[in-house]
Amino acid sequence: MAQLKDFWDWFLEYHEAIYYLRDFTLEEQAFYYQELDDRLQDYHPDLTYVIAFPKKDKKAILTLTANGSKDAMLFVSQLASVAPKIPKWKVKKILQAQLSIKAITKGKDDPYEFEEFPIKPSDLRWIPMHREADHDPCDLIFHLTSFPNINPPMDEEKLLIYIHFILLDLLGELVVSKAIGAGYYMDTLEPDDEWFTLDFLPMYLEGEGFDV
Repeated sequence: MAQLKDFWDWFLEYHEAIYYLRDFTLEEQAFYYQELDDRLQDYHPDLTYVIAFPKKDKKAILTLTANGSKDAMLFVSQLASVAPKIPKWKVKKILQAQLSIKAITKGKDDPYEFEEFPIKPSDLRWIPMHREADHDPCDLIFHLTSFPNINPPMDEEKLLIYIHFILLDLLGELVVSKAIGAGYYMDTLEPDDEWFTLDFLPMYLEGEGFDV
């Protein structure tokens, strides 16, 4: 419990600076972001955060997250449960679903601007792998229809991390931690397989017995 209090004591001390972080130099911003990373990961290596900076005179939001890591979910809840009242801040836990299924279905979804190239959720395709037991999470194979030919080639492990971020926004962190297992990438769409668009994934998971 003392370790939890140490984090909040530090955040309370610097909450004003972090609130106005966008006004700082890039070097100063990097310092505070690294401090947040280090202090959270001292508690659990999968523990991280998302900051939603506000418009003028509104509260900023600090969301504590494990990015879908099942092992770290309890730590997120524990840390959030002892958060003090912090001026100008609201503390939340666990990322919630926020993507529009309707927009994905119509192909009118906004792209994610990742470092190498943008990815639209509607350009992702997936197929499920065989599950050994009903309670097991679903392992999925993905394909990106708009995958560009870049040099050097995109690291597939990094691409899967990007896809994982999109799944967190599609399903919410709690669902991802329970329902999604390993992810794999396939370069080509095998004609014998029935590939699905991403908007069908919530319905599929419900059919597999998960609460989505």
